[in-house]
Amino acid sequence: MKVFSLKSSVINSVSDFIYSARRIHCLVLDAVISFYLFYLFFISSPGFPLLPDRNKALLGAIVFSSVFVLISTGLGYYERSQRTDFIRSLRTSITSSLAGVLSSLFVVYFVYYDKSGRLTFLWASSGALFGLVSLRTIITLVANFVPYRLTMICENDDGLFLCKDSDKRSSSVSLFKSRYQFVQWDDIPQPKLESLRQLRIREIVYSPTMWTDDDFTSEIKELMKSGVRLTSINDFYGKIFERIPIFDNWSKEEVLRSCVSIDILSRFLLRSIDVFLASTALIIVSPILVVSAILIKLESKGSVFFIQPRCGRFGEKFYMYKFRTMKQSLSCVEASGGFTKDSDARVTTIGKILRPLHIDELPQLINIIKGDMSLVGPRPEAYSFANRMRKSIDIYDFRYLIRPGLTGHAQLKIGYCLDSIEDTKKKLSYDLYYIVHYSVPLYFRILIRTFFVVLSRLVLKRNREIVFTESLAQ
Repeated sequence: MKVFSLKSSVINSVSDFIYSARRIHCLVLDAVISFYLFYLFFISSPGFPLLPDRNKALLGAIVFSSVFVLISTGLGYYERSQRTDFIRSLRTSITSSLAGVLSSLFVVYFVYYDKSGRLTFLWASSGALFGLVSLRTIITLVANFVPYRLTMICENDDGLFLCKDSDKRSSSVSLFKSRYQFVQWDDIPQPKLESLRQLRIREIVYSPTMWTDDDFTSEIKELMKSGVRLTSINDFYGKIFERIPIFDNWSKEEVLRSCVSIDILSRFLLRSIDVFLASTALIIVSPILVVSAILIKLESKGSVFFIQPRCGRFGEKFYMYKFRTMKQSLSCVEASGGFTKDSDARVTTIGKILRPLHIDELPQLINIIKGDMSLVGPRPEAYSFANRMRKSIDIYDFRYLIRPGLTGHAQLKIGYCLDSIEDTKKKLSYDLYYIVHYSVPLYFRILIRTFFVVLSRLVLKRNREIVFTESLAQ
């Protein structure tokens, strides 16, 4: 019995590690393992006697592990969906390792200005790559053979939106390639406590309305002795989909209470980071801005910038700057006609170059420095569009509790949406998630992921079928 309990405990711990909503534990584990693997293989390589200075090994390991984790973050490995996807995991591991070894070789060479031992670096990177791929392969195998089991206790239709978003209604479902198994509460035999242990159910997802049931409260107290996790269906939804459900049973008071809990220190720190990064970026890209402005002016008559009123923090109006990429007579709200396809004749020749590269968005760095915007946040909507949406969606104004951003959680998750009420609700659900979980780690994760997503689209030449014009919120 003790052996079974120990085995069950180990399996449950591994399962919790793989399927945890938190990414930091995976990131820290990768950083530590990549550092030590690189360092140990470096000093044990055949070429190391020629390079007896262990400081080189230490510096190389630090750079390798830092770049490895950074690239892994940018490529999305720490997203829940990729932890259990073998192909993605393998591709990310190889790419991150190559970037790490090239960076460490480059830094060590320019620090010591002597031969850095290419064979030694090859040996170290190969050993680290083998170890990291092996570890991630084990994680993938465990995830496939030890699914995360949970059960749901809900009244009426409280759990239907979870099933709707997972698009599965069977007892065994796969959410974004991460294996979960839903076990119907009524299918769990008595006694429940022993059955939960035998079925290795790790989590009970409940509807908040269930707490009014005295029998449920008494039963839960007993079931918690098994070590099972108890989670509100709204919290579970947020962990799985990284969204805040926009449904009638999600009270406005609950959303507002979460949104206003942002501490002053986080606001000050993120504002300082915004100003520093935006100012630095503005200096770096200033030659690009100057050349772009000259080309726009030479090609067509009209203003270099497209300036439009947008809805900012607390609903206050501000004027957002972009490079004009359409003909002057067709870039106003009335003449734009809404969405435009990639081959739209209204886009200028220079605009066809600036838009895919997102250079037309760079003047928004000025808005960030002024305090109108942040680098990360809900995208600023056109003022007229925002007024229309707030009349249709009760909690729409909650997205303006923080500054709008150059990029955001919604853009990263679903890209560009149409301006329908349903699509706006979907986008709002991601925006509210970012506001509720407003923090420095999430800020940087979105920033890093955005950079790699944009870079991958440019490299792979992925053209969006529909893009927004200057006249719309996106």
